[in-house]
Amino acid sequence: MIKCEPYIHSQRTNELGLKGFIENTFNCFYIELSRLRDTLYNYEEHHFILLLEELDRILNNAIIKAYPNSVTLQEYGVHSPTKFVGRADLLVQWNDPSGKIYHLIFEAKQYKEQWFNTLLEDDEEYLKSIKTQGQKYLDAETTYYKDKNV
Repeated sequence: MIKCEPYIHSQRTNELGLKGFIENTFNCFYIELSRLRDTLYNYEEHHFILLLEELDRILNNAIIKAYPNSVTLQEYGVHSPTKFVGRADLLVQWNDPSGKIYHLIFEAKQYKEQWFNTLLEDDEEYLKSIKTQGQKYLDAETTYYKDKNV
């Protein structure tokens, strides 16, 4: 069984105009995980089957399947005017139902939990590392993202 817990505040995603995108994406993510669980990863033991590195690719697949007409780049190089900054996991150009265009950057960081009973106790630092990396990508491409919803 796959356990789903809400970590994204629906009011905030609604304010950003992304509530429908997030809901549909995570519904598709659940379907992708269920397919894997029923086929390739059909093990008796279900804890920690997939590393985050694999989960972000599954999430990418879910987004692409949920929005097949969206433009996406996976594992793309990010450059500032003077240097290479890194490789972002996924960039999606998504049009909401009203036609408003969003550019969504997805970034994941691999982190190994040491013990099941302390799972998520240190999530603030973990999420901060992802936000910091994503901000570096955004800052590097300021010319490209000028006047865009990112």
